Amino acid sequence: IAHFILPLGDGHQIEKRQVTCPSVANINNYLDQVINNAKSEIPDPLSLPDKNDKVQLRNGKIEGLSTLYRSGDAKISCTGSAISLEVNLGARRLRGGYDWKKKILFVKLRGRVSAKVRSFSVYGKITLKLAPGAHPSIERFDITNFKRLTASVTGLGPIGWTISAIVTLLGRIFKRAVANALERPIRKALNKQLQKVNFPIP
Repeated sequence: IAHFILPLGDGHQIEKRQVTCPSVANINNYLDQVINNAKSEIPDPLSLPDKNDKVQLRNGKIEGLSTLYRSGDAKISCTGSAISLEVNLGARRLRGGYDWKKKILFVKLRGRVSAKVRSFSVYGKITLKLAPGAHPSIERFDITNFKRLTASVTGLGPIGWTISAIVTLLGRIFKRAVANALERPIRKALNKQLQKVNFPIP
């Protein structure tokens, strides 16, 4: 049970209340509803920004954000002023690609880099301040796992001696570009739904 104080009317009176922390089952259901509603707000496929980082990348897209889900039980902590939730999210079958172009010596190369991500997870911390009119909001949102990426590249032509280096380079740039691009739309959609879905305070 969390004890907290709410300011009333004129700011001088106070009211002491008790709030029982929500159950894990109720919070899991709450978060599942938030996530399911948020998925309709996240573009899928999502357009990726153009990049010029040793290789020019254009027309990027990634698919699979509609598979976003809660991974494991949420963790709940209650204090005298707030309820905090910690949750891990995952997504299945993320895949995408970029058109790429690079000049090596006198050779101009261009093609398509396509990639699949088999391990993707996000850590989120959500806080509800125990105050009148307050809504839950995302306090932390970190991509914690973006691994097991497999990339394939077209357009390499007759330059076998550079294939490995270019594939490695394109895979690394693709991974960084996608990780940076995913955070904002996912966080924005979740925050929007946190304002709408009723928080399960007992």
